[in-house]
Amino acid sequence: MVASWSPEIDAEAGRRSIAGFPVRVHSQHFARLQHTIMAVHGIDGAAVLREAARHAFAPLLARAVPPSSDLEVFTALFAALGLGRLGGGEPGTIDSHSAHAAHAWVAAFGEAAAPVCAVTEGFLEAAFAAMGQPCEVREIACIAAGAPRCRFTAASASSGAAVPGADGAAGLDTAYGQSVATVPASFFGLLGRGFLAAMDGIGQLELGRDLLAYDTEDAVMRMFAGVLRSREWAARTIATPAEPASEATLTELLAITRELGWGTWQLERFAPGPAVLLSAPPSPSWLQGPHDPTAALAGGAAAGLCELVLCEGALDERFGALQICTCAHADAIAVSVGVDEAGWVPGGMAA
Repeated sequence: MVASWSPEIDAEAGRRSIAGFPVRVHSQHFARLQHTIMAVHGIDGAAVLREAARHAFAPLLARAVPPSSDLEVFTALFAALGLGRLGGGEPGTIDSHSAHAAHAWVAAFGEAAAPVCAVTEGFLEAAFAAMGQPCEVREIACIAAGAPRCRFTAASASSGAAVPGADGAAGLDTAYGQSVATVPASFFGLLGRGFLAAMDGIGQLELGRDLLAYDTEDAVMRMFAGVLRSREWAARTIATPAEPASEATLTELLAITRELGWGTWQLERFAPGPAVLLSAPPSPSWLQGPHDPTAALAGGAAAGLCELVLCEGALDERFGALQICTCAHADAIAVSVGVDEAGWVPGGMAA
């Protein structure tokens, strides 16, 4: 019998967990970050993604999947997380008939030149290791590259036809009008650290930080633009008549980030000028060091949210319209938002 998993949500603390293990939700728009990591010349971006996924998923699988489980239970968890549907293939292979990563890539960039599901490779490697059958998993065909299904090779007797999959279940989830998936809360930290280490290896550490911030800014802005157009948003009550519409909207969007497990994001100050101050969770001790991506990720996310709510015009015109400054403290990361040459334009999608 396949286990079921229901997330526990503590929105006030910004925590979401499965079997007591912290997880977070992201949308299809984070394919932009994956695209950049895989496109940079001089580094093995697919390896960075695969390693981050393997190390992030391993402790979640140990917590959420009963001991001595077969691969079917792990693939059921994969579907429950909204990452797609894994099923039987030819001997030595595993097929995916739906894949969050592949569909997100096509939605953002069109057809890919090569397979893009490195995160699935990492998940499967973690699953086989949990079963005591460590092996290398590689994608040899991908929906994003025009194949009818994604296909992974795995040197394990447990792969292939022994994995029936979930009949009729796509393994994909939607929320706020967009495709979403759940990953371990550590995933983006591990991914960012691995990417910055790889960029440092080719003498491009500062460029790596900029790329993390830019892609997060773009992904968050597009993700929450979808939120503001969704039925779920229309059903939420924003009962703050004394506040400007933009302040009330920003406050409510930060509440959604906490529900998604992004941590205790807070609006600390909002005043004309502008003078917006946000606080984000600090870096965990295991992530601190020269390749800590937390400030870049937090600054990019704050920029995307503020430009969406406070600026006017098409999303591409809002991008980069505000100056962002991050300052790391022991208990939080402070992110201040100021005016750039584009000017302070109240209203936008909040009007």
